[in-house]
Amino acid sequence: MLGARRLGAAFREDDKVDYLWVKEGFDLGDKALAFAPWGEVRFLGSKAKERDQKDRRLAASMNNDLQALFSDAFAKAGMRVVKNGAAVRVEGRIVDCSTGNTAAKILVGM
Repeated sequence: MLGARRLGAAFREDDKVDYLWVKEGFDLGDKALAFAPWGEVRFLGSKAKERDQKDRRLAASMNNDLQALFSDAFAKAGMRVVKNGAAVRVEGRIVDCSTGNTAAKILVGM
């Protein structure tokens, strides 16, 4: 996120994808997407050290699956997804995988 800000990117809405970190005027159009492996899970915040092994296992499991899940979902939505040579490289990371509230527990099936 900090790198995106230094490059002049901001959190913006898009018709095809809800939100993106992109520069003003960016348009996905029919650009091909390539999904990079997700980065290492990071736990941040005042309660980061309180995360138990169950939280850490869940985050690691989700992290391993996200690249493929997002790639498949975007392809099924009609976007062009390729393994290499895409105009747009999509990267992601789980930053805080808290299961401390009811909504989060429902979301992850706990």
